[in-house]
Amino acid sequence: MAQNSYVPRRENVKASIDARAKRIMPVHWAGFALAQRHWKEPVERFVKEAKKLDVDFLTPQIGELFSLSDDAQSRWWEEFE
Repeated sequence: MAQNSYVPRRENVKASIDARAKRIMPVHWAGFALAQRHWKEPVERFVKEAKKLDVDFLTPQIGELFSLSDDAQSRWWEEFE
């Protein structure tokens, strides 16, 4: 039987280290308010953990065109409620 490949969001930064990813990017966190938590909470936790574990990451704005070589680490969500 195949193992479950879902990684809980609180473990995704650590999983990227195991996978030897060069850069990571959070997804599925700001398009819709589908949970009880504030919509910014997942990305705030992601950025904190990535910095703590010294993992290179991208946080492009929704709809922003970017390249993996870009420095897309703005905290654009802080401008919104």
